[in-house]
Parts: sequence; C-alpha cells; structure tokens
Amino acid sequence: MLLFGAAVVSAASGNPSAPVFDSVGSTAELYPWARVSVIAHPMNFGTFTGYADEKIIAVDNAILNVETNCLLDLLFTAGDLTKGTSTIKTAYNVRQDGTDLGWLNRDWPGYSYAGPLSKSGGQLAATIKNYQMTGFAKLGPNVSSQEAGDYNATITLTVSAP
Repeated sequence: MLLFGAAVVSAASGNPSAPVFDSVGSTAELYPWARVSVIAHPMNFGTFTGYADEKIIAVDNAILNVETNCLLDLLFTAGDLTKGTSTIKTAYNVRQDGTDLGWLNRDWPGYSYAGPLSKSGGQLAATIKNYQMTGFAKLGPNVSSQEAGDYNATITLTVSAP
C-alpha cells in the first residue's frame, strides 16, 4: 500500500496561508513481485478565492510508477480535502500511461459519491506503468460552507496479486 497526499490552500480576507504537505517515501518494494515509486507528489490545488461553488483543478498531478513481474490488482482510494470537520468535495481521475481508468471518491462534474477505483488484473505481468492522478475540487454553495485554511487528503494505492 502506498500513501501520498494532496493539499489545497483556501484564502480568507486576502490572507492565504502556506500549503501543508505530508512527507512520503519515494519507493515501496513489494519484493520480489513489484516496486512502486512516487515520481511526482504532492498534488497541489493552489488557492481558492472563496467564491460559492468555485471549482478548481489541481495545478499538478500526482504520478507514480509501478513495476511488476506478476499480474496485479489495483485499488485506488481517496477522500475529500479536509481541515478538521470542514470538507471540500474532491474528485480524482486516474490514468494509466495516458489511458483513462476512471474516477474515484466522487465523479466529475456532479461530485456525487463514486467510491474507490478497483481494477482487477489492472496491470499485466512483466510491465512498468505510470499512473497519473488529477484532482478536481468544488467549494460549497455559500462562502460559509467551509472554513478557510489548509486542507489535505490522502490517496492510497493498494496493489495485490490476484
């Protein structure tokens, strides 16, 4: 299982604060079957202005590389951006080497719950694949719908042999 973070900064009264990021190891060895390497993290959403229903796309992608010598099942999970009890609805799109695998946590553009993204046999044996994750976040209908400040989320990739 590999965890890496996503962050966003919310501005209030023109006084944005710095984003907070989690430290994550760059490689997870699943010896002798697979190696998962973080190529780019964290996913940075930048700063919301605070307008009602404002939508923002992450300014960069989280990217990881999976190398395996056996067939792998993939399970991507993630949550909304949170700060204490405040949340910002967040959808994530996952691509494997540029091919769309689908949405997790929420769908886009409706932001209804979509749950985890599971791909049985998602990566063939003796392959190296890159996974790019892009985040999409949406504020609530009122300025008071969420607290100003730094928000974080965790994306988890679980790989297993079928």
